[in-house]
Amino acid sequence: MKPYIIAELSANHCQSLDVAHALVEAAAEAGANAIKLQTFNPESMVLDTAYRLTAGPWKGKLLIDLYREAHTPWEWHQPLFDYARKLKLEAFSTVYDREGVDFLESIGCPKYKISSFEVPDLDLIRYVASKGKPMIVSTGMASFAEIQNIMQIVGHQAKVTLMKCTSAYPAEPSDANLETIRDMAQHFFQCGLHCDIGLSDHTLGSAVACVAVALGASVFEKHLKLDDSFPSPDSRFSTIPAEFKEYVRDINDAWLAVGAVHYGPTESEMPSFSLRRSLYFTHDLEVGTVLTAAHFRTVRPAEGIAPDRWQILIGKRLTTSVRAGQPISWGLIRE
Repeated sequence: MKPYIIAELSANHCQSLDVAHALVEAAAEAGANAIKLQTFNPESMVLDTAYRLTAGPWKGKLLIDLYREAHTPWEWHQPLFDYARKLKLEAFSTVYDREGVDFLESIGCPKYKISSFEVPDLDLIRYVASKGKPMIVSTGMASFAEIQNIMQIVGHQAKVTLMKCTSAYPAEPSDANLETIRDMAQHFFQCGLHCDIGLSDHTLGSAVACVAVALGASVFEKHLKLDDSFPSPDSRFSTIPAEFKEYVRDINDAWLAVGAVHYGPTESEMPSFSLRRSLYFTHDLEVGTVLTAAHFRTVRPAEGIAPDRWQILIGKRLTTSVRAGQPISWGLIRE
């Protein structure tokens, strides 16, 4: 499956619809396949408005203030979806409650994302699955049992993509544990619950994503920002458009490099194929000469008999005279 690459806008619109439009355009120019929003009301995310984060990238911030800053106004969704479609991008969103699902259904959202933090909310997952649309589920922090629960709920109702994710911002490559990609794919295939596997990527650069390609990941998600002059809660682990374009290029190059099982020369190797070794005469020899091992050797290019046939030549007679440096062909040898 060719890589499907999602540009996550998240909070990087900085509460400006113009910036949000610019991010959609940047995603298209960088070669993304889709853009993703987040659909929630800040007040629906937390009841304790005095709760303050004590660790992580947003340490010290009131949780309600974080969500207010990150919030994408719902009235922006339709124009951003429309603009994305105009630029040949798919547009969809992460959902956090039934209200958001119902709203997105009303504007024709084609698929849904479940964030790592919503993995325990099986009622929400059941409700999203009931819509029968493709679902992308991030698995950061999720136990194997939690992922199994999701697959049992969703597996026969909707197409599922499980995203290997490290819920740290930014994430370190050493915490990626990408071998899990192959393990998840094998396990659920054996259980008859087919799913695609992807990477929700919070690392910096593209190295982790390229390894994920080699392990079977086909869907990739990364945060996109316009530049560092637009600070947002997510800017420290987001990429600027030039970096995102490199990310897309590197993933697609890695996918092409994985290719398929193939033995023998490819079309591009054929010019090099002629530079293999073959058998050549080392002396000027007269017609009728009985050949010995001293009369030939293996050198480049491959214009003579293959090197592994040298023993067959021993004791054979020449049908014509030959010169030193001449490639050996079967027509010169008498049986």
